[in-house]
Amino acid sequence: MSPVVDLLLGLAIGLANGLSIVIAQKIGSKQRTEVKKAMINGLYIMIVLGLSITCIGLMIQSTLFQWMNVSKELLPGALSYDSIIFIGALFSALYNYESALLRAYGDSVTPLLFLILSAILNIVFDFSFRHIRSCTCYGYCTIDLLFIMLFLYEKKIRFIFF
Repeated sequence: MSPVVDLLLGLAIGLANGLSIVIAQKIGSKQRTEVKKAMINGLYIMIVLGLSITCIGLMIQSTLFQWMNVSKELLPGALSYDSIIFIGALFSALYNYESALLRAYGDSVTPLLFLILSAILNIVFDFSFRHIRSCTCYGYCTIDLLFIMLFLYEKKIRFIFF
């Protein structure tokens, strides 16, 4: 990934963790309605952030790659890979928010297990698709996003609606 993607997704991770601190404080003080309001507002913030990262990233990525002096041979692959990452920024932001919510409730094991499982599956699929000559960076990146969407579907962001 490019430093730009790291920066923007790092912003989403930091915001999700910051929101989980507020939510954990409200959980600890047994303010159930405030917890629900904070979780829903956090969800809205993460959706806006994810969509903003997508739009801004897609608009400025070619300019940023030119500033970073990416060679002309590598530019098409870098643009396509980062485009998929930026398109999936919403899912990544929601995954990080869900993981932060689980940690706010005291469950740090579930996000860790999912990361371990997705890393193992990612390695297996990457090696499997490497043998398919027509598979480009689109295939590798799409697999990563599918794992994130699978986690979100499995969790169904259930904590938001109790």
